[in-house]
Amino acid sequence: MARIEKTVFISYRRTDVYTALAVYENLKNQGYDVFFDYRSISSGDFEQIITSNIRARAHFLLILTCTALDRCYSACVGTSICKEPVNKNSRKQTDYFKIVAYNNFPVLFVDWEMAHTYCAWAGRRLPTEAQWEKAARGTDGRVYPWGNDPPNGEFLNFNWIVGDVSAVRSYAAGTSPYGAYDMAGNVWEWVNDWYSESYYMDFPPSNP
Repeated sequence: MARIEKTVFISYRRTDVYTALAVYENLKNQGYDVFFDYRSISSGDFEQIITSNIRARAHFLLILTCTALDRCYSACVGTSICKEPVNKNSRKQTDYFKIVAYNNFPVLFVDWEMAHTYCAWAGRRLPTEAQWEKAARGTDGRVYPWGNDPPNGEFLNFNWIVGDVSAVRSYAAGTSPYGAYDMAGNVWEWVNDWYSESYYMDFPPSNP
C-alpha cells in the first residue's frame, strides 16, 4: 500500500478528545488527509486499527497530554520555572502535592503569579473573567454550569461534603454547556483579570 506524505492518523486517550479534535481541525485546514480514530485507544480493536492506518499513512500522532493540572504543574516545577505550592498538603492528606496517587487531582495553594507562570510555560494563558464565565454558564442565562437546580453532591464538591479535594472530572452531571468540568466547587480557580461589576458597561465588543 503506497504511503501518501500528506496523510496523518490520529488516535488519543478519551480524556484528550478536545486536544485531539483541535489538532485534527488544524491539519485538515492545512490540506492533510486525516484519519481520526473516534473510538479512541481504549477500544478493544485499537491494535488492529493502529497497525493498518500506520501502514497507509505517513504520519502517526498519538495525543497524550496532561489531564490534571497537578500532574502538569509538577512537570513545570521539575524544570525550576514554576515554584512548588506554598502548602503541599490538602485538608486531610500530608504531602498531597508529591503523592502519585493524587496525580489526577487539582493543584492547591498556587497564587496568581504561579498560575500565570505555569500557563506561560505550557504555551497557554489564563482566561479572562468573561471567558471563564461563558465557559461555565454558556449563553442561556443559567445560574450554575449544570443549569438552575440548587447545588448538591451530584453536581459538585462543595461545603466539604466529601471532606477533601475531589479528583478531576468527578462530576459529569455538573458539566457546563460546553462540556467543561469542575467549573464550580472543589477548588478556586484563577482568571487573568479582576472582576468588576461595571465591566460590561465598557467591555470590548468581541472576545472580552
